[in-house]
Amino acid sequence: GMHHFDGSLGHRGIAPDAGIIAINTSAVSKNPLERATEEANLAQALNWVNDNRSTNGVDAVNLSLGGPIVGADDSNCDSPGQYEGPALQQVRVAINRLVANGIPVVAAAGNDMNNRLDFPSCMSNVISVA
Repeated sequence: GMHHFDGSLGHRGIAPDAGIIAINTSAVSKNPLERATEEANLAQALNWVNDNRSTNGVDAVNLSLGGPIVGADDSNCDSPGQYEGPALQQVRVAINRLVANGIPVVAAAGNDMNNRLDFPSCMSNVISVA
């Protein structure tokens, strides 16, 4: 259940017995070099989840993150964008590996108030949520 600041038990929610593995891969930054590091960290985390999916009982992956890819096709981003670095490709490979192993991946659609999906929700095998 959920605990309030005063220690009292709150609502149990729709999945009270669900387990969550939280992995922080970000260091909030506008610096492109640090963003590449964040993307590499994300790829490493996704690969860890895939490698440990049976041990930890992973049923799905939720990514509350995303961002635009310059030069990517408007319809999907299954292929690398024109200016995409290798770290982003590592994320794409890690997601494809999870999905191939039966782990659905859910990602944030984006908050840019446009009609384009952010990466990785723009991948055809990722479930996009707004």
